[in-house]
Amino acid sequence: MTVRYYSSIAAESTLVNSITGASTSIQLVSVTGLPILFPYVVALDYESATEELVQVTNAAGTTLTVVRAYDGTSAQSHNAGARVRHTSSAQDFRDSREHENAAIGIHGLAPADTLVGETKVQTLSNKTLSSPTISGTIAGSPSFSGTLTGTSVAMARYDNVTDVSLTSTNHAFQIGPTSGANMRMDSSEIQAVSNGVASNLQLNNDGGEVDVFSTAGADSTVNMLDVNGEVEANTVRVVRATSTTPAFQSRANADTTNRFQSRADGFMQWGPGGAAAVDTSLQRTGSGILTIDSNLATTNLDVSVITTLNVLQATGLATINDLRDTALIPYKPVRSGTENFVFSASSQVDVNVVFPTAFATVPKVVTSIASTTTFPAGSSALIVRAYNITTTGMTLRVQDSGGVARTLTITADWIATKP
Repeated sequence: MTVRYYSSIAAESTLVNSITGASTSIQLVSVTGLPILFPYVVALDYESATEELVQVTNAAGTTLTVVRAYDGTSAQSHNAGARVRHTSSAQDFRDSREHENAAIGIHGLAPADTLVGETKVQTLSNKTLSSPTISGTIAGSPSFSGTLTGTSVAMARYDNVTDVSLTSTNHAFQIGPTSGANMRMDSSEIQAVSNGVASNLQLNNDGGEVDVFSTAGADSTVNMLDVNGEVEANTVRVVRATSTTPAFQSRANADTTNRFQSRADGFMQWGPGGAAAVDTSLQRTGSGILTIDSNLATTNLDVSVITTLNVLQATGLATINDLRDTALIPYKPVRSGTENFVFSASSQVDVNVVFPTAFATVPKVVTSIASTTTFPAGSSALIVRAYNITTTGMTLRVQDSGGVARTLTITADWIATKP
């Protein structure tokens, strides 16, 4: 049904020029009061035997574009000065009657459809709502576009308790398309899925820390993180099916293997990262026994709190700088060495010594000529002493006590220990 436009103030006018039955453009003396929207109807040679109805589809000043022979009339020639009047036609009345008598399609309604009442309780389907304010219950599978905004007391609640899975389609909540990356939830689970395949779930990615039961700088006495059904206040407990299954792993961003991992039985392993496997371990091998792979390198091993020390077994121990057990063994760190002194017609020779590892404080040093040294003939003796002693090294000097120049090689021993 075409919408037509009307005016109650259109003045009658006349043709400026004669037209033929094929003309699609007419010029009027005046267009005063005619509708400004299109289409509308005018009669040419109004109230005469040659009256013709035309439909006006456009206008430019006093020139109108028309469709000829409208509503059953005939296209004819009209002379200049013919009367022209805006009017209605039988089509207007037919449209009205057809609309009233139509069984379907009236305002888009089928025979069983009902108009939407402003305050009536009704069920709507297949509706597109633009910027609506919705209250009450929404059922079915509606689609939304744009932004959903709630008031300060708004609440979204989903009573659906269907279990979420990689293949579920009717779980309570989902963000993202099922055919792509999405996050889905049921009443007790959060799951990340990518087109039916398990995906990584990221918490606060590119953001700050993830706090679990954070309580303003103090431990909570009631909250806990429950992993696999194990509950204990303020702990993280990971339960695995077997004791040899890893419970914790860590790696750098570019690594493809772990730098550190801990099994459920406490067995810990370390590796260099990258693509290399873990190669160093620490494990319990018996009651009260911790075992390492082979070497233990340390600067300061403090066992002052050990109450009973039965056996310290260090087979294959590479480097241990400071073993302290102030409660049981008053042990002092020791560094030692042997140096060669080459005399080339000189009475003294200096050798700079760097300790294998530094002391915490400046050590005491004891020196002696090596027992394997053959002393040269002569009335004066050779002596050795240390000076310029620091935490990292010293200078050793061997000299003839009488200032005699000699040409020989002397070996001297030294021992440095913490005071």
